[in-house]
Amino acid sequence: MAQMSGKASDFCRSCEHCDSSGWSKVFAEGTKLIVVPADKSFNADISPKPTIFLPSSAETNLHKTGTYLCLLEKFFPDVIRVYWKEKDSNTILDSQEGETLKTNDTYMKFSWLTVPEGSMGKEHRCIVKHENNKGGADQEIFFPSIKKGMCIYTLKYSFLENVFENTQSFSIM
Repeated sequence: MAQMSGKASDFCRSCEHCDSSGWSKVFAEGTKLIVVPADKSFNADISPKPTIFLPSSAETNLHKTGTYLCLLEKFFPDVIRVYWKEKDSNTILDSQEGETLKTNDTYMKFSWLTVPEGSMGKEHRCIVKHENNKGGADQEIFFPSIKKGMCIYTLKYSFLENVFENTQSFSIM
């Protein structure tokens, strides 16, 4: 078995089995390269599909905070960056996110922002950077101010009341 010595780029430049068309791609340290098998085809839109969850009235009343959650699904590849800002600000806010998880042939991720009482009257946005976003632009998902976004439901059935009291969600298509 042959041993390689030196850098991989030196090996490919001198290797008779490498692409001789003159086309080459140089990657810096830390670059992630994803190779998709030739028989694997993604004909569908594989940009992140967001579903948003607004804070419950129980959270805002009891804890005087509100948590926005942004669930991103059905995207490929798994390289994604999510951050939060107030609507009219460029300051990135402290937020949390889960691990990127594989689901069949695509990925999902969630991120959340906990808003203190003093910022509940402000609108916020979840910003998603992904290579398959339409037009190559960052995807911005707007969240209403917690004070405006809260709804009161009058329900006849107590089990439904518990479902709606704890979480509000909206799927964005």
